[in-house]
Amino acid sequence: MKELNTIYKKIGLDDRLLRVYNKEIVPPNFFDIWKPVDEFFYPFPPFFIPLFVDEGDPSYIGIIHHFFTNRNQVFVQFDLSSGSMWEIARNSNQLLQDILIQSIEANDDIIDTSIENFAKEINLNLDKDFLDSYYNEYDGDSFDTYKKFNLFSKETPSAYVSKLSDYDGDFPSVNDEMNSKTKQKCSSFEIDEEVDITVIDDLPIWIKKDLDKKRIFNDFLLNENLESAWFTLNSKNWKYDEVIKNLKKLEKESDDLSTFKLISETWISKWGNSNLSKKNTFIY
Repeated sequence: MKELNTIYKKIGLDDRLLRVYNKEIVPPNFFDIWKPVDEFFYPFPPFFIPLFVDEGDPSYIGIIHHFFTNRNQVFVQFDLSSGSMWEIARNSNQLLQDILIQSIEANDDIIDTSIENFAKEINLNLDKDFLDSYYNEYDGDSFDTYKKFNLFSKETPSAYVSKLSDYDGDFPSVNDEMNSKTKQKCSSFEIDEEVDITVIDDLPIWIKKDLDKKRIFNDFLLNENLESAWFTLNSKNWKYDEVIKNLKKLEKESDDLSTFKLISETWISKWGNSNLSKKNTFIY
C-alpha cells in the first residue's frame, strides 16, 4: 500500500523491514501466514500502524507510534479476538530474527539455501550462538524461550518475560501486572487480557468502562493535557465519526504535524468507505 510505505519511511522503519513488507526480500514460508497489509480490513486505533496480517487467526503485527508522549516506538502483535496487544520486539533486529525463526520452524527446522540467503539479506548471522539457541533451547514456544537468543536476552520484549521485575521497557502490562512507569500513559489495547483492571489502583479514567469517552477527551483537551487526550482517543469504545472529529482537533496541536497528519489522514481515508464508517458503528 502506497500510503503505508510513505508512513513507514516517515517514522524511520528499518529499510530491511520495508523491503520485506514490499516482498523485495522474501522470508521463506513467512508469507504463508503473515501477509503484508494492503488494505484496512480489521479495525485498529490510530496509534497502531500495521505491517502484516494473519487472516486465518485474525491478528496483526505492527508498530506502536504514540504522539504527545515519551513512549518508545516498538513492535507488537495485536490479537483481534481479545482486543489486546503484546510487545514482541523492541528493535528491528529482534523482529527480523523473529521472522527468521518462524521461517526455519516452518521449514521443518532445516536451514537450507533459502534460509541462508534470507539471513544474509537481512544481515543476521546463523552463527554458533544462534544455532545452539535454536536447536538446544528453543522449544517452539516463543513466550518461554525467545529470551534464550542473544538478540532477545537484552531489551527483552514484555511478551517474553515471566514477570514485571524482569522487564526494563515501557510497555504498560506484563502478563497480569501493570507497569507503574507507564500506567498513566497507555491505551486499553495495551493492557493484557489477564490484567484484572478492577483491582488496579490509579488506572487512568479512560481505561474504565461505560464512561463518556467524548466528554473525557474534551475535558483533557480543554485543559491542554494532550497526552491524556491522545490516550483517551486511542482506547476502546469509539465510533468512526467521533474519531475523525477528534483526530482533527489533535492535529492542530501536534508538534510533529506532518507525521501526525499523514498517519491520521491515512487512517481516516482508508476507513472512509468501510461498512463500519457508513453505519457509524463502534470501529474499535
